[in-house]
Amino acid sequence: MCQYFTMISTIFEHSSIRTLLISACVCILLSSNTVHAETYSAQENAMLLDWVNDANTFCGGYYNDTFAPTPITGTDKELVHITGDETLFSQKDTTTLSGHVLFQRQNESVSADQAILYREANASHRLKSVELLGTVRAQEPNTMLVAKKVTYDFHTKAQFLFNVVYRMVMTGKERPLPVGKHYVLAQRETNIPGGVFTAFGNATQVSQTEPGKTDLTDATYTTCPPVDPFWIVKARDINLDRNTGRGSASHLFLKVKQVPIFYLPYISFPIDARRKTGFLWPTFGTQDGAPYLSAPFYWNMAPNYDMFITPTLFSNRGLMLADQFRYLHETGRGNINVTVLPDDRQFNTFKNDNKTPGPNDSATIQASKIRLANASTTRSAFTWHDDTRYNANWASHINFNQVSDDYFLRDFGNTIDDVSQNHLLQEGELSYQAQHWHFIGRLQAYQTLHPFNETVNLNQYRRFPQLILIGNYPDQWQGLEYFIGSEMTNFDMRKTPGSDVSQPIGQRMHLQPGLSLPLARAFGYITPRIQVALSEYTLHQTAETDTPTTINRALPIFDIASGAAFERNMTFGSYGFKQTLEPQIYYTYIPYRRQFDIPLFDTTLNTPTYDQLFNYNRFSGLDRIGDTNQVSVGVSTRLIDAYSGLEKVKLGIGEIMYFSERFVTLCENQKVCNDYPGAHTNVQRFSPITATLDYHIVSTWNVVGNAVWDPVSKHVNNSSVSLHYQQDSNRIINLGLNYVGNNGVPNIKIIPETDNTSSISIPINALKVTDFSFAWPMTNHISHVGRVSHDWASNHLQNVAYGVQYDTCCVSVRLVGNRTFLGLDPDRNYQARYSNDFYIQLSLKGLGNVGNGNPQSILNNISGYTNSQFG
Repeated sequence: MCQYFTMISTIFEHSSIRTLLISACVCILLSSNTVHAETYSAQENAMLLDWVNDANTFCGGYYNDTFAPTPITGTDKELVHITGDETLFSQKDTTTLSGHVLFQRQNESVSADQAILYREANASHRLKSVELLGTVRAQEPNTMLVAKKVTYDFHTKAQFLFNVVYRMVMTGKERPLPVGKHYVLAQRETNIPGGVFTAFGNATQVSQTEPGKTDLTDATYTTCPPVDPFWIVKARDINLDRNTGRGSASHLFLKVKQVPIFYLPYISFPIDARRKTGFLWPTFGTQDGAPYLSAPFYWNMAPNYDMFITPTLFSNRGLMLADQFRYLHETGRGNINVTVLPDDRQFNTFKNDNKTPGPNDSATIQASKIRLANASTTRSAFTWHDDTRYNANWASHINFNQVSDDYFLRDFGNTIDDVSQNHLLQEGELSYQAQHWHFIGRLQAYQTLHPFNETVNLNQYRRFPQLILIGNYPDQWQGLEYFIGSEMTNFDMRKTPGSDVSQPIGQRMHLQPGLSLPLARAFGYITPRIQVALSEYTLHQTAETDTPTTINRALPIFDIASGAAFERNMTFGSYGFKQTLEPQIYYTYIPYRRQFDIPLFDTTLNTPTYDQLFNYNRFSGLDRIGDTNQVSVGVSTRLIDAYSGLEKVKLGIGEIMYFSERFVTLCENQKVCNDYPGAHTNVQRFSPITATLDYHIVSTWNVVGNAVWDPVSKHVNNSSVSLHYQQDSNRIINLGLNYVGNNGVPNIKIIPETDNTSSISIPINALKVTDFSFAWPMTNHISHVGRVSHDWASNHLQNVAYGVQYDTCCVSVRLVGNRTFLGLDPDRNYQARYSNDFYIQLSLKGLGNVGNGNPQSILNNISGYTNSQFG
């Protein structure tokens, strides 16, 4: 509303137009609430604001915003054009304009029934003030103000508006404002993220007696339709100061269906992008059936750093204090999060009930219960994220996460970064990037959690430190390319609780120089390359595994990559396409070197994919470099829409032909894992056939698939298929299937059984998961979302989620329930364990949200679904 001051003064003083009303809306929105009578009735508001009832629209009507000012011609776009039916003009006394008085400037206009211009009584006879009477209407596209009287003083710049009603369009940052009749179309989209909605309100008086300072009396604000607003906020007095970016208001009420439900005697708030210290909306909910309440406080410490302090009172645990510190500096940014809960009563009870190992507990469970008995009842969590770029070459990255005990994530949710469910990353990197050289210095560890009532989590190797240096010199003598890769890593690992064996630790040094000769033509390329992999291991703690203390390895690696690209124009019916045909042939030779004695610090077998066909090493990491003499052959084709340039179809298929048996494997026999010498995947002459497909059937349908078929076993080893339908952000269907077999896949996770004399092997890579999710409207105002994920290999649900949202022009309510698989419980014969969550959220559009948390991370698993209404 205050913006209309700017609109009035812009007509007379050539100022700007839109910011001040936005400030007033923000002020009323954050501070609002009054208690006096409305300036106009609901029907009068609707009439003055050009509201049209229409049951076919989302809001039950629309604002008939057809304002389109006549373009101003001439050289000075800032000139004000004044017209009226009758004019009584005087150069010395009062000038009166009557009947359809119009003050018009580019894209702005002010109209009134009558305008009276007063002059100075002295000899200058300069204009002193103007008074607009009758129905005063100030307009620009998507913005309107109506008042019964407006006065403006040319000398003091003081302005007064009486009996005011206003409206203005509010929209997402990335969405352009609709203009004129197009606004009715936009109003149908209010339930779409980034959609458009309109705020309107009243005030008995709006005044500005000092530059940048505005006072409102008996002001209201809502984004509901004017005929029957569901909610409205009122304030007796509102003071806005654009000089400081602050506002204040007194006696604030929030009314729902005219019933007061919230009151504040006083509030201070920001009216622009400048941040302000103060409390945010509280959140509430239940945990394990017990209620809790959070009251976040925001501290604007400085322009480049701030803090969120959130005390949370759990009725069954005590008071938790969470602190988030955010900082921004010239070279980077970061945040530090600290959470502390002293003397957790619920956790103390859990400790007392489970701290004593049972007679049938395995060694692993006994060790985990001893850890529980020693755990402190003061619960805590710490995270630190930092990304800094010092100059064009040097940068650093920190991602550090730690919790006080093995059960923190179970009790308080995963609010920190974990690599997998129970492995928390603790990493710091320093990197250097130049034209020819790339350096990384890294410290990396994992905090592994060991809850006694979940499956065993093995401790991971730590890199203390890891130094990587890579050099590359292309386009050298005769077109040769020289390159070198080097690494020095010190590996360390703590013994997994309950384990009797200490794994080897030590240093790995690796050097891999090479050269290649890229030869490229318009139709294709061929690149021969030769490398030498030199590795040295200096190991400790080797007695229990009978591992040598020193291991050396030298391997030549020779490969030739080649490919061609063909294309042609073609048509399907009336559609034109460009089709490509891209065959690839890749030859690799690596001789055999015994590597069974080398510990597996960071190495596993790569999952077969189409792209993996053209990689010289079938292992990830450096602890295994596979021997091979092979040729990979693949062909891919693409269909590209000739009109839009979009890729319609991409299809690839390929296979490896081996000329010798493979002897380098992860383990020596099948008792340890499935990748061993003599396994059919290492003796057969042809690899499984891999294929990939990405097909955009139409603009709304898309199919993506990957498959690996073994011609020896006549089985599909790995496959994934997903079908995605998306008409818009609210109409989505996803159907997916992921299958991973055990052929050639490591199976090394050993879980002791309770009798301590035998063990069972869990096929951690056996997987057969179906995933169905959707988002769909049931009515014009009710929509629902859901997801069901089931693992048929182990026959348990992975995830079930369902949510219902009621959405109107100015209010939304969302209810979401979720059930997530946590793991297998050894105490219950390895039955599945689940966590259950339930969320309720209320959003008053244009005002704020309240609820017991945010389920957005759950809903993000529905591919394509976005709903920013709840933040």
